[in-house]
Amino acid sequence: MGVELVFDEDFYKEVEKRMLERGVKVTEEHKKYGLIPAGFELIKNDYGLAPGYFYKKDGKILLVLPGPPHELRNVLENASKKFEGLTKKKVLVKTVKTFGLKESDIVERIKDVIEELKPIGSYPIIPGMVDLRLTLVGEDEEKLKEEMEKKLDILRERLGDAIYGFDDDTLPGVIGKILRSKGMTIATAESCTGGLVANYITDVSGSSDYFKGGVVSYWNEVKSGVLGVSDVILEHFGAVSEPTAVMMAEGVRKLLGTDVGISTTGIAGPTGGTPEKPVGLVFMGVSIHGKTFVLKKIFKGDRLMVKKQAALNLLDFLRRKLGEVQ
Repeated sequence: MGVELVFDEDFYKEVEKRMLERGVKVTEEHKKYGLIPAGFELIKNDYGLAPGYFYKKDGKILLVLPGPPHELRNVLENASKKFEGLTKKKVLVKTVKTFGLKESDIVERIKDVIEELKPIGSYPIIPGMVDLRLTLVGEDEEKLKEEMEKKLDILRERLGDAIYGFDDDTLPGVIGKILRSKGMTIATAESCTGGLVANYITDVSGSSDYFKGGVVSYWNEVKSGVLGVSDVILEHFGAVSEPTAVMMAEGVRKLLGTDVGISTTGIAGPTGGTPEKPVGLVFMGVSIHGKTFVLKKIFKGDRLMVKKQAALNLLDFLRRKLGEVQ
């Protein structure tokens, strides 16, 4: 940009203070943080040390952002006011979050309206978990909102209950809203997922309103002794089976006195599989008010991917079953 670096003493003192609060030993090397391009405005980074930079010249804007995603998003939000009034055009963005359909399934359902919608699909975290982003640009904000609602109605019609939320919604967060609205509580009984389901549920602030607790029952002795899974069931069907998933979900619901009990039991791999029960086989149980349902899946991927797919598929299965409860 043809400008010099200048040392910003006040900003560096703030950086130094934050490093000391984190227990980091301050060295001469850290003074680089205080070097700012002349004429650039600092944009606060609430989550990291490196700030953002805002620069405007000859009607053009340069925005410099830090790399880590959570820092980048924060600085971008803090810089957003800098762009107000620069153009009459408005940009309206809506993210539609889906679960249970592959990208090819979604394309098949909307192929005749793709040119009208112009959705941009995100790379899924796991198979069957796809976000679609819709973007509209114009000068009349109200007209943009009306047009966006029409596009959303088309997607609602075509994708149905595969849509679990919009924008910042998360699957655990949506489930939390449903449970809270129905005044229901939940408990988890996990084997192959090792507590990951409970972790996802408790990622939501305020989840203590509906989540009572969980049991990680890796050993059969815990499945039978704590959750009440019958020894006969374990001996005849095995730990990885539909009857075991049923009794785990029902057992934890009764044990912790909740309205809902959910369970996972499977083979995360890479060892432990057999021709009858291959690696990736998972049974997921949902017990609601005495009625129990089981979802059986065979997932692909490494151990962690199998666990993630099992945990998130169970949560989506739960979401759909909760939708059936009056």
